[in-house]
Amino acid sequence: MCGQEFTAKALLFTLKSFDDASDKVPKEKCDEYFFHRFVSGTSVVDNEFSNLPKVRDVLKARGLLPKPRG
Repeated sequence: MCGQEFTAKALLFTLKSFDDASDKVPKEKCDEYFFHRFVSGTSVVDNEFSNLPKVRDVLKARGLLPKPRG
């Protein structure tokens, strides 16, 4: 959907965001934590967030999109 280069770079920066020393004790559920890190990683590659709708669609299809609170 977004291409191999975008995906590889987004995953690289997603993994780097998991190693953020300021966030060692996640307060979010796992799916929320992953989603926010992934959005952070993709924003490094695509700072205009033009791929975010596609990313959300893929994560939703794979069951990785966080469920709405409420």
